[in-house]
Amino acid sequence: MNYFLFDVESTGMTNKDEVIQFSGLLFDEKFALKKFFNFYCDTQQTIDPGALKVHGISKEILKKLSDGKTFEDNFFEMLKILEQYPDLCWVSYNIEFDKRLVNQTLVNNGLEPFDFGKDLPKFIKVPGKSNACLLQGMRMIFPGRGGHKLYQIVERLPYSKEDIQRAFAKLAITCNLDPELSYHNAAYDVYTSYLVFKYFAPKLMY
Repeated sequence: MNYFLFDVESTGMTNKDEVIQFSGLLFDEKFALKKFFNFYCDTQQTIDPGALKVHGISKEILKKLSDGKTFEDNFFEMLKILEQYPDLCWVSYNIEFDKRLVNQTLVNNGLEPFDFGKDLPKFIKVPGKSNACLLQGMRMIFPGRGGHKLYQIVERLPYSKEDIQRAFAKLAITCNLDPELSYHNAAYDVYTSYLVFKYFAPKLMY
């Protein structure tokens, strides 16, 4: 069984907005990392000022980092690699949002939506392709209102901010990413989500 933990940044929140950054970590059930993906995507969509304020990815930055490649260019290249792992669970911190943006981007550009497999209410091992939500898992572990944003859950981990940043920096350097990236960059959010998943796995996985 393998897991693919992913996150996206987008041009905005509407049904016309598209993915402009996609990051994903592939790892096995022992949390051994196998592959890290990160790509920026050229788009014709305008970046909403509210979204720009959150992630800081302007059209100028995007043009430089995307090298002119679109989301679909990058996504289908990545899928060729992931096809090697037939029993794969797609995981995201807020998976319904991220799945919607992925498929919205594909459909907006005349392509078929991607099949994320069976929707799992819990992290159970099933054959084939499936998907599960890390946020829902955190809500089960920490019931009650509020306190479930990614950074709030990361604060519950027994690691200092400095240790997390150093560990992320080692990963970032391998992919020519800025080691000083933080929340609301898909690469950093994926890595911290991975730490959350790994630490709370004994309470999440069945």
